[in-house]
Amino acid sequence: MNAIYHKYIWVKQEEVKAIKASTLIMAGDKDGTRIEHFAEIYKMLPNAQMAIIPGCGHVIFRCKPDLSIKIMMDFLQ
Repeated sequence: MNAIYHKYIWVKQEEVKAIKASTLIMAGDKDGTRIEHFAEIYKMLPNAQMAIIPGCGHVIFRCKPDLSIKIMMDFLQ
């Protein structure tokens, strides 16, 4: 995992738009990435849901594990 944190991976918009599987985008509202960026990706995906977790940074599972798990379980069901 450390190796991918030090390497940028660029995904083309056409590749994102080609994803047909149900997709859940989760982010903290205090993440270093702009919320608008997550929203842009969400809009490109034909079958997506998005959850912005309040009061959390990048690692939402450590910040609010119970809420994160609930959202994921609801999505998977």
